[in-house]
Amino acid sequence: MKNWVKFSRLVKSRFLKRSPNLWWGDNMDFRFWVLSKLMDDKNKVILDIGCQAGNITSFLNKSNKLYGVDVDFKSIKNANRYVNYASFACASMYKLPYKNEMFDIVVMMNVIPGWDFNIEDHNFDLSDVQLRRIALNEASRVLKPNGRILITTPNGSSKFYSRQNKGELDSLLALLDGYEVNVIGWNNLLRYKLIFITPFLINNFLRVFSGSELLWKFLLKDMKFNNRYSKSIGVFARKSGEVDSKATISKLKVY
Repeated sequence: MKNWVKFSRLVKSRFLKRSPNLWWGDNMDFRFWVLSKLMDDKNKVILDIGCQAGNITSFLNKSNKLYGVDVDFKSIKNANRYVNYASFACASMYKLPYKNEMFDIVVMMNVIPGWDFNIEDHNFDLSDVQLRRIALNEASRVLKPNGRILITTPNGSSKFYSRQNKGELDSLLALLDGYEVNVIGWNNLLRYKLIFITPFLINNFLRVFSGSELLWKFLLKDMKFNNRYSKSIGVFARKSGEVDSKATISKLKVY
């Protein structure tokens, strides 16, 4: 059985050593669990979209053919430096430099346009809705039939993000037509309807007690998505073998 405290600290230490500015900032982030599941995969072709400095890729089994893409040149430079057995490209998620149906697994952890980063910083004329369609279309294009896409994003319906522009599950699922989808949630502690339990209190409680193995195990046993209370959304989707990867979700182009 995995020691979650030890594992999470190892992941965090790698971030802080190689790219401290890219650290998630949450000692009990949902992505720890997602990464642990990816570490079980072997002999696959895996793409990490928004790979940053390759920290996630560096934990994956070397039997896989590993790829990563990010728009930040400095991050890609560091990824090539630290993970020299993977292939990284400085490119946009809206125009992936890969062939159709190339990957068994596509990973998109907290990189959904307009929800996880501000598209206004990238000088696009298209809306965030349009860019999300293009990004998911590209992910679908490079994914093999029966391949898997793993997506994480904050739950915009939750009180954790009531004043922020985060996504909702229905909006995400609308972009995954033709996929078999499994939805899970992370951190449902707000369902305990006590006056003193607030998002601020929960975030600080988890920060202080992230070294508790019992707390990790509690969260791991409580991974049923609740639209109102879950802090994060996890979508594990399998592309139907009947889906034509050349068919576009959107005809919009990004230049």
